[in-house]
Amino acid sequence: MVVLHIAGLGPAGAIVALRAAERGWDVTAWDPRVRTEGRLPRWPATYGALMAEVPEWGQRFFSPAYVPRTVTHRERPLAYSYAMLNKDSLRREVEVSTAKIRRGTVPSATGSPHRVVIDCTGAPTDTGVFWQVAVGYVLPRHLFSDANLATFMDWQQPTPSPPSFLYIQPTDEGILCEETVLATRTSPRQLIDELTQRLEARLDAEAPEWRKVLREQFQRGEFHREVVVIPMGTRKAGASPMDACPPGQRYYFGAAAGLINPATGYSVGAALNQVDQLLDRIAEDHASQEGTHQPRKARLSRRNAHRVARRANAELARALRRIGAELISQASHTTLRDFFDAFFQLGAQRQLTYLTGHDGLAVAATMWALRGFTGFNHPFLQPIWKRPGHMIRVAAGK
Repeated sequence: MVVLHIAGLGPAGAIVALRAAERGWDVTAWDPRVRTEGRLPRWPATYGALMAEVPEWGQRFFSPAYVPRTVTHRERPLAYSYAMLNKDSLRREVEVSTAKIRRGTVPSATGSPHRVVIDCTGAPTDTGVFWQVAVGYVLPRHLFSDANLATFMDWQQPTPSPPSFLYIQPTDEGILCEETVLATRTSPRQLIDELTQRLEARLDAEAPEWRKVLREQFQRGEFHREVVVIPMGTRKAGASPMDACPPGQRYYFGAAAGLINPATGYSVGAALNQVDQLLDRIAEDHASQEGTHQPRKARLSRRNAHRVARRANAELARALRRIGAELISQASHTTLRDFFDAFFQLGAQRQLTYLTGHDGLAVAATMWALRGFTGFNHPFLQPIWKRPGHMIRVAAGK
């Protein structure tokens, strides 16, 4: 049996704990934020996912899927469905599973040669980081006249630098309205007040009664303001995307492994999609250490070629999406509105390849197809050929 210790109990750590426990492994999950043993720490943020990325077994943790709209120069429905994570559902299943939830950090090894540790403690923020920053309010549905107002991105209203868009999604508590900067190098502290002002100006125009309602919510203790700060494009030293972690007894998952898409900020769908690949890899490594008498060199040679190719392709996808994040961070609102107008004209599979895919060749093919709508001289793409050295450094994570 695999003896598994998990460091960090955000959604990624919880997903690993649940799936490993379902395999019958001995699972202990650790987090300093745990207040009561056996209960997960709070997750104050809301989480959405593109349902094309969520495996069938994970769909039970989401509210009913729907098709939101996008707004650029025109309004159009998204070409695929979207849904919000039901956090309580996922948390309940983890808490009633056989996984043990403990307060603190993973203790030092106690001598077990087959003890496995998965680091799910989040992304580092020291170098090469892009930030996604958002401020949102959850408001009652009756404030909004449009019954189908779910919005993936609304770029219609111009904003100063760094440009932001409006994101609107239905949640179990009400309607989440969020002003979002998709990717920036600017410190989040410098943006929160500005984004709050932008969002409130939108709400004044769209739902004039919102301030009164918000005061009433505050008095009843139901006030829900969400501040999102996501470090994107970084990962822990030694971690790699997909199942390409170096052989050994320590693995990485979630943001620690670079699963946050550096051009979108999404990660929960990727965690659900890739957790079984990670656990299969661990089971394979564990079995090779425990059961076979073949020389280590022989065991590795059977797997090495596939892993090297897989790792190279995943690294290419990560590099290309980092370039995408850098281009977003440099663009004006007008440029981004034009760019996303072109992006949402691509076929659904092309869009999904970029938004969710970890296949570098497929991501490259999508980027190439996009230039058919924008041309090489589009302001969004100009930094690539005007500052190629800088883009190479960005792709490398600097």
